[in-house]
Amino acid sequence: MKKLRPIQPSAALRVWYQKQLLAMIHDMDKSYRWWLTARYRARESEIAQDASPTREITAELAALGAYWTKKFTEFAQRIAKRLADRVFRGVNLQLINSAKAGGFLIRPRNSRRSHDVLQAIRNQKDEDERYGQMKLKTG
Repeated sequence: MKKLRPIQPSAALRVWYQKQLLAMIHDMDKSYRWWLTARYRARESEIAQDASPTREITAELAALGAYWTKKFTEFAQRIAKRLADRVFRGVNLQLINSAKAGGFLIRPRNSRRSHDVLQAIRNQKDEDERYGQMKLKTG
């Protein structure tokens, strides 16, 4: 009896996902650094005289945090769908290549079942994101 080689996770896909995430984190870091530098320069004389503008800065930081939370939520939804699509295509391609190497000839079709699996993966990613946002708001 012939056996097909196992389907492995894609290292290239992991690297792609990591780069996307790190780019988003880098943008957030640049934004916070710029904002903090600008606010410090604008209030440098107050700070030098031991005045404490913490209430205003705390409120502004909270607004910036809300902005980046929204950006990361939108990013997570986009990247989850793209990741699911790329994983799905990669698994299909690996299955075809594994079958060919094992002497089988298959032609995978985008059947109703495979479409349902992809939609379930996408929906689970959205569900996980909503749950994460609920925990963030309540926790």
